[in-house]
Amino acid sequence: MIKEIILIVTALFIINVIIDNKRETKKKKNYNKKILAIIIITILSSLFVISIIYDSIKEENKKQEIIKYVYDNKDLLLKYISDNNYDDPEELNKFKVKIYPNEKRGYIEFLYFNDTMLTSFKYYGFYYSFDGKYKELDLPEAKNKLKKNGKGYYYHNGDDSLYTEKIIDNFYYYKMMY
Repeated sequence: MIKEIILIVTALFIINVIIDNKRETKKKKNYNKKILAIIIITILSSLFVISIIYDSIKEENKKQEIIKYVYDNKDLLLKYISDNNYDDPEELNKFKVKIYPNEKRGYIEFLYFNDTMLTSFKYYGFYYSFDGKYKELDLPEAKNKLKKNGKGYYYHNGDDSLYTEKIIDNFYYYKMMY
Protein backbone atom coordinates (compact mmCIF):
# COMPACT_ATOMS: atom_id res chain seq x y z
CA MET A 1 0.00 0.00 0.00
CA ILE A 2 2.88 2.37 0.80
CA LYS A 3 4.34 1.66 -2.64
CA GLU A 4 1.09 2.57 -4.37
CA ILE A 5 0.78 5.82 -2.40
CA ILE A 6 4.36 6.77 -3.25
CA LEU A 7 3.75 6.10 -6.94
CA ILE A 8 0.52 8.13 -6.97
CA VAL A 9 2.12 11.09 -5.15
CA THR A 10 5.10 10.98 -7.50
CA ALA A 11 2.86 10.93 -10.58
CA LEU A 12 0.73 13.82 -9.28
CA PHE A 13 3.82 15.86 -8.49
CA ILE A 14 5.30 15.29 -11.95
CA ILE A 15 2.02 16.30 -13.60
CA ASN A 16 1.89 19.43 -11.43
CA VAL A 17 5.46 20.39 -12.35
CA ILE A 18 4.75 19.91 -16.06
CA ILE A 19 1.60 22.07 -15.87
CA ASP A 20 3.38 24.75 -13.83
CA ASN A 21 6.33 24.78 -16.23
CA LYS A 22 4.00 25.52 -19.14
CA ARG A 23 2.41 28.43 -17.27
CA GLU A 24 5.60 30.09 -16.12
CA THR A 25 7.69 32.18 -18.42
CA LYS A 26 10.76 32.94 -16.35
CA LYS A 27 13.64 30.51 -16.92
CA LYS A 28 14.89 30.75 -13.36
CA LYS A 29 11.58 29.67 -11.86
CA ASN A 30 11.40 26.78 -14.31
CA TYR A 31 14.94 25.73 -13.49
CA ASN A 32 14.27 25.80 -9.70
CA LYS A 33 11.07 23.81 -10.10
CA LYS A 34 12.83 21.24 -12.26
CA ILE A 35 15.58 20.84 -9.65
CA LEU A 36 12.97 20.54 -6.90
CA ALA A 37 11.05 17.98 -8.96
CA ILE A 38 14.21 15.93 -9.49
CA ILE A 39 15.01 16.02 -5.76
CA ILE A 40 11.48 14.98 -4.74
CA ILE A 41 11.33 12.24 -7.38
CA THR A 42 14.71 10.93 -6.19
CA ILE A 43 13.56 10.87 -2.56
CA LEU A 44 10.25 9.17 -3.38
CA SER A 45 11.96 6.63 -5.64
CA SER A 46 14.47 5.87 -2.89
CA LEU A 47 11.65 5.31 -0.40
CA PHE A 48 9.95 3.00 -2.88
CA VAL A 49 13.13 0.92 -3.37
CA ILE A 50 13.75 0.80 0.39
CA SER A 51 10.19 -0.46 1.01
CA ILE A 52 10.68 -3.24 -1.57
CA ILE A 53 13.97 -4.29 0.05
CA TYR A 54 12.40 -4.16 3.52
CA ASP A 55 9.46 -6.35 2.41
CA SER A 56 11.85 -8.91 0.92
CA ILE A 57 13.93 -9.08 4.10
CA LYS A 58 10.81 -9.33 6.27
CA GLU A 59 9.42 -12.22 4.19
CA GLU A 60 12.73 -14.09 4.22
CA ASN A 61 12.94 -13.68 8.01
CA LYS A 62 9.45 -15.17 8.41
CA LYS A 63 10.41 -18.09 6.21
CA GLN A 64 13.64 -18.75 8.11
CA GLU A 65 11.84 -18.52 11.47
CA ILE A 66 9.26 -21.09 10.33
CA ILE A 67 11.93 -23.45 8.98
CA LYS A 68 13.96 -23.15 12.20
CA TYR A 69 10.83 -23.82 14.28
CA VAL A 70 10.12 -27.05 12.37
CA TYR A 71 13.73 -28.25 12.71
CA ASP A 72 13.87 -27.36 16.42
CA ASN A 73 10.47 -28.91 17.25
CA LYS A 74 10.27 -31.87 14.87
CA ASP A 75 9.79 -34.45 17.66
CA LEU A 76 7.10 -32.40 19.40
CA LEU A 77 5.27 -31.86 16.10
CA LEU A 78 5.42 -35.55 15.19
CA LYS A 79 4.07 -36.48 18.63
CA TYR A 80 1.32 -33.92 18.25
CA ILE A 81 0.37 -35.39 14.87
CA SER A 82 0.62 -39.06 15.91
CA ASP A 83 -1.54 -38.43 19.01
CA ASN A 84 -4.19 -36.72 16.85
CA ASN A 85 -4.03 -33.91 19.36
CA TYR A 86 -5.59 -31.02 17.49
CA ASP A 87 -6.49 -28.81 20.46
CA ASP A 88 -3.75 -26.20 19.93
CA PRO A 89 -1.52 -27.20 22.85
CA GLU A 90 0.45 -24.56 24.69
CA GLU A 91 3.78 -25.84 23.30
CA LEU A 92 2.62 -24.84 19.83
CA ASN A 93 1.20 -21.48 20.92
CA LYS A 94 2.90 -19.67 18.04
CA PHE A 95 0.79 -21.54 15.52
CA LYS A 96 -2.91 -21.75 14.94
CA VAL A 97 -3.57 -25.32 13.89
CA LYS A 98 -5.98 -25.69 11.04
CA ILE A 99 -7.34 -29.23 10.68
CA TYR A 100 -9.55 -30.53 7.91
CA PRO A 101 -12.02 -33.07 9.29
CA ASN A 102 -11.80 -35.13 6.11
CA GLU A 103 -8.24 -36.37 5.82
CA LYS A 104 -8.72 -37.01 2.10
CA ARG A 105 -6.88 -33.73 1.64
CA GLY A 106 -3.98 -35.37 3.47
CA TYR A 107 -2.34 -32.62 5.49
CA ILE A 108 -2.34 -30.64 8.70
CA GLU A 109 -1.75 -26.93 8.31
CA PHE A 110 0.05 -24.84 10.92
CA LEU A 111 -0.71 -21.17 10.31
CA TYR A 112 2.21 -19.04 11.48
CA PHE A 113 1.39 -15.53 10.38
CA ASN A 114 -1.16 -13.70 8.31
CA ASP A 115 -0.72 -10.27 6.86
CA THR A 116 -3.81 -8.31 5.82
CA MET A 117 -3.24 -5.79 3.07
CA LEU A 118 -5.63 -3.40 1.35
CA THR A 119 -6.86 -5.87 -1.26
CA SER A 120 -5.36 -9.22 -0.32
CA PHE A 121 -4.30 -11.55 2.45
CA LYS A 122 -0.94 -13.26 2.93
CA TYR A 123 -0.57 -16.41 4.98
CA TYR A 124 2.70 -17.98 6.11
CA GLY A 125 3.16 -21.31 7.81
CA PHE A 126 3.97 -24.93 7.32
CA TYR A 127 2.07 -28.14 6.83
CA TYR A 128 2.55 -31.81 7.47
CA SER A 129 1.77 -33.93 4.41
CA PHE A 130 0.70 -37.47 5.29
CA ASP A 131 1.92 -38.83 1.95
CA GLY A 132 5.04 -36.63 1.78
CA LYS A 133 3.88 -34.76 -1.34
CA TYR A 134 3.35 -31.06 -2.00
CA LYS A 135 -0.23 -29.89 -1.40
CA GLU A 136 -2.28 -27.09 -2.94
CA LEU A 137 -3.72 -26.19 0.50
CA ASP A 138 -6.71 -23.82 0.23
CA LEU A 139 -6.25 -23.36 -3.52
CA PRO A 140 -7.89 -26.44 -5.06
CA GLU A 141 -7.59 -24.83 -8.49
CA ALA A 142 -3.80 -25.23 -8.12
CA LYS A 143 -4.08 -29.02 -8.11
CA ASN A 144 -1.60 -30.45 -10.62
CA LYS A 145 -0.58 -26.90 -11.59
CA LEU A 146 2.28 -26.31 -9.15
CA LYS A 147 5.41 -25.48 -11.14
CA LYS A 148 9.00 -25.94 -9.97
CA ASN A 149 10.43 -22.65 -8.70
CA GLY A 150 13.83 -22.61 -6.98
CA LYS A 151 13.76 -25.07 -4.08
CA GLY A 152 9.98 -25.41 -4.10
CA TYR A 153 6.83 -25.13 -6.18
CA TYR A 154 4.77 -22.11 -7.16
CA TYR A 155 1.26 -21.45 -8.43
CA HIS A 156 -0.16 -18.09 -9.51
CA ASN A 157 -3.55 -17.15 -10.95
CA GLY A 158 -4.80 -13.57 -10.68
CA ASP A 159 -4.67 -12.54 -7.02
CA ASP A 160 -4.18 -16.11 -5.80
CA SER A 161 -0.71 -17.53 -5.38
CA LEU A 162 1.01 -20.28 -3.44
CA TYR A 163 4.66 -21.07 -2.86
CA THR A 164 5.56 -24.28 -1.04
CA GLU A 165 8.97 -25.74 -0.22
CA LYS A 166 10.05 -28.92 1.53
CA ILE A 167 11.63 -28.36 4.95
CA ILE A 168 12.21 -31.94 6.13
CA ASP A 169 10.41 -35.27 5.72
CA ASN A 170 6.69 -34.57 5.25
CA PHE A 171 7.00 -30.95 6.51
CA TYR A 172 6.61 -28.11 4.02
CA TYR A 173 6.86 -24.31 4.28
CA TYR A 174 4.15 -22.28 2.52
CA LYS A 175 3.26 -18.71 1.64
CA MET A 176 -0.20 -18.16 0.24
CA MET A 177 -1.92 -15.02 -1.06
CA TYR A 178 -5.57 -14.37 -1.91
